[in-house]
Amino acid sequence: MPRKPDPQSPYRVSIHKLGKYTYASTQPTSVDPDTGKRTNRHIHWGKYDPQTHKFFPNMTFLSLSQEERNKLIFPEDWDLTEIDYGIDKQESFYHHQVQPKEKLYGDIWFLEQIIDKLGIQEDLMNVFNENKEIVDMIITIAIFSYVTKYSLNRLSRWQSINYAPSKMILTPSIITRLTQKITNEHRNKLFNLRKNRINKNALCAVDSTTRAAYGDSLADVKWGKSKDRPDLPQTIEVVVYSLTDHQPIFYRTFPGNIPDSRTFITIIKELRSCGFNNFVIITDRGYETIENIEFAVQEKIPLISAAPINRKMISKKINDFGEFSVRPQEMEFDINNKVYYKQYNEIYEVKINEDSSIKSDKFKINIYLDSELRARLQTEQDLQISVERLSLNEYFEKNIEIKDIEKFKNSFSYHDVEIENGKLKFFNLKNNKIKKENCKFGFFSIITNGLDHDASTALEEYCLRDEQEKYYFQMKDVMDCKTQRNWSEDGKTGRLFILFIGLILSSHVKHIWKTTELRNRFDSSSAILDEMRSIRMIELSDSSKMMTPFVGAQLQICEAFGLTVPEECAPGYTSKRVAKRGRKSKAS
Repeated sequence: MPRKPDPQSPYRVSIHKLGKYTYASTQPTSVDPDTGKRTNRHIHWGKYDPQTHKFFPNMTFLSLSQEERNKLIFPEDWDLTEIDYGIDKQESFYHHQVQPKEKLYGDIWFLEQIIDKLGIQEDLMNVFNENKEIVDMIITIAIFSYVTKYSLNRLSRWQSINYAPSKMILTPSIITRLTQKITNEHRNKLFNLRKNRINKNALCAVDSTTRAAYGDSLADVKWGKSKDRPDLPQTIEVVVYSLTDHQPIFYRTFPGNIPDSRTFITIIKELRSCGFNNFVIITDRGYETIENIEFAVQEKIPLISAAPINRKMISKKINDFGEFSVRPQEMEFDINNKVYYKQYNEIYEVKINEDSSIKSDKFKINIYLDSELRARLQTEQDLQISVERLSLNEYFEKNIEIKDIEKFKNSFSYHDVEIENGKLKFFNLKNNKIKKENCKFGFFSIITNGLDHDASTALEEYCLRDEQEKYYFQMKDVMDCKTQRNWSEDGKTGRLFILFIGLILSSHVKHIWKTTELRNRFDSSSAILDEMRSIRMIELSDSSKMMTPFVGAQLQICEAFGLTVPEECAPGYTSKRVAKRGRKSKAS
């Protein structure tokens, strides 16, 4: 028996009345990539006749792939017979129409210039042995994914109205064949070339995200702890992001059930094999294990890593502070970060074999105290204790019967309770637990290896990881890559390769938007593409081509990104009139 559709599903179609018209619509939630604000908007898929219950699809619906149409959940009593007629009519039109001589080009031109500026085109030509046709196809798919968020099934339609780098019509079958040709050898060669465009001693953040997948045809698709879709199996996508250069430099897929800490050594070894030897690795607590610390010491890897405060070598130092009112006396104040800190220089020795060992170089433990966080956590603890005490007093005084004893005990974090004959006999505070928690409230730690950083610098550079967090948001929401859309191992490699190219672009655009006056003019980095899109490429009757003029904010965008506006599109004009010949007049 089929499962009833979820009434909260973003694919559920409902009636939306707008003036005198009635539309069939869905209301998906969209998230602004820059502000994180969630909004709901109506998407109209066609008109609805309340009298006949008939649905009349519009071009938005007809432009969807069959897979995307199947996701929409229509009410059971609707008449959908017009869908087939509309599709036949639309397909007939699409195949017989005269291709336009004028196409949208501004956003594509803009991204092409960035591709050239970042050396992406040159590197891809090197990877694919100067095969421009393949390179143009890859760039076209990467740009399409970035500027539209549509599935690749709609790329050929997009090409019909946009002047794309590839002049080949990229149908789903052609895209599949292309992605199947891209191998891990191409991937590694690209990494090797990109390393030459990255600053030496760059700060490189390592982090992962999960991407859900339908089905189990991919080897890495496993059930694991999901960050987005716990109802689907997933893969782990690990990305190394250069915080110095503001772009990703490496990616790798792991099975969906592997913890982050188990991927660290593989990533570092592969980075080095691709030629990345001069870099500083930054990781969060998910990667900090004894094994990874000792690997970093042995391999002399410059490292900045958050560390759990329950790690023995850290918790002992916190316990040694003892009791204090505002902060431990031996801690200093960091005015920029508004935290107290103390740095410890440690010798971490790793045994290689029976006869030899390696000592760490500049291994430091940095302990910080956020007094505002400490006060807030203590207040929350006091509140919880008070709430528990009130509840327990009520059970005790009113002699309330306790039906589920285990559940009752587990609902009180700070009290031991004694139950006899289904009634609360007495309760006591867990003083040791409260004291233990109080001791650690507000503390956090960062360890460094192979660096001369003081505690303030270590914290500041670690906090730069926020840029990578926004990168993942860009990947999943702006480029609509939360869920994988490939079904074969050979196609997966190519899809990830092209996604990586698109994310280099999006990272650069976002960085420039964020760090220039453009942020005051545009609400998001995506709005920059919207502004550029109206520029067109016109093909004249003699087959020559020309672009329409750049105006207003389009000129400001080019200036901020350091791009040269084509001469024929610039607003200024210098007269080319030839001066009359003759003798120069004598000076009076």
